[in-house]
Formats: sequence, C-alpha cells, structure tokens
Amino acid sequence: MTSHGARLTSEHIQFRQGQMIEVHMPKSVMDVPPPGGPISAVRLGHKPGKAARKLFREASSLAAKGNLTESAVRIEQAVAADPNWFEAWNNLGGRRLALSQFSEAAEAFRHALSIDPNNATVHSNLGLAQLFLRQPLEAEESARRALKLDPGAPRASYVAGMALLQQNKRIDEALEALRQSSKAVPRAAGHG
Repeated sequence: MTSHGARLTSEHIQFRQGQMIEVHMPKSVMDVPPPGGPISAVRLGHKPGKAARKLFREASSLAAKGNLTESAVRIEQAVAADPNWFEAWNNLGGRRLALSQFSEAAEAFRHALSIDPNNATVHSNLGLAQLFLRQPLEAEESARRALKLDPGAPRASYVAGMALLQQNKRIDEALEALRQSSKAVPRAAGHG
C-alpha cells in the first residue's frame, strides 16, 4: 500500500510466527522509496482508517506549507483515530523533533516501536530525541539497536557517535562513527 492507503499489489502467503519473508516491489509502482529493514506482519496487515488517512494528508499539506505546529496537531488526531498506525506515530515523532518538543518526540517514537519493534529508522529517531534530552546512555542503546537491525545506517552511526561523545567515552569509536555517517548526515563532519 502507498502511504495514503492505496493498494499497489497483494499476494497471500503462509508463514509461521518468527519466520522471515522478503517482499520486493518494482520501483515503477512506488510513489515513495520503500522502507528498509524488517517490517512486522502486524504492520503489513494494518490498513489505516479513512478518517486517519484524511487527517494524515492534511498534516502533510500543512507541513509542506511550513506549518509544523498544525501539522503535528493533525497527526495527533490521526493517531487518536487509528492508534495502531505505525507511520503516523513515526511522523508525529518527526514533527515533534522539528518543533524541539523532544520528550513528546521520544514518546511518539516509543509508541511506533511498540507496534514494530524491529524498525531501525525509528530506533535511530528515538536515539536522536534522546540526544537532545541529554540522555546519552539511552541514545547509545537506541543507536546500537538500530545498527544491529541495519548495520552501517548513517543516522544510527551519527547518533552512536554523538552519544559516545556526550558520555566522553570511546572517543576513537565515536569519531569513526561520525566519519562514516558524514556523507549522509552533513553535521557529523563538524565533529569527526
């Protein structure tokens, strides 16, 4: 499904709990880059409700116009309408980060992880919020979880490096992580 809930393709499969499957989508049918890393079966099977999708579209439009505060309000309404919508929780966390509401961002990312605990991007996002909250030990743990799920992920490497620097430990490892992330995360270059 697209981020708007439109069905691209479907196929029924049989699998046991914990069994890994891979889904490959042709690039020509995707309107956004496909997500990376594992996705839970619960998340795959979730179709956001119509009201939640409408609110999410409004939030996207408001964000495109630069109104992040109202965009965040719409996403909050979307998650109230559909509390199991992973993408909405992750986006709410992103909006809260952009608004420097770091505690609220961390809370939204934790909720997203309660739906899909194996998402490297959200672990990285949570780690970033924890850095801003001056919780470097927690940020390091979040980054390490992200790197375990997606080795070499630039944002996770950045969070790991910054968390280590904030703790003033393993400086060589911190600088190497920042160097590795500097192409994708330009602000990392100033620390490496």
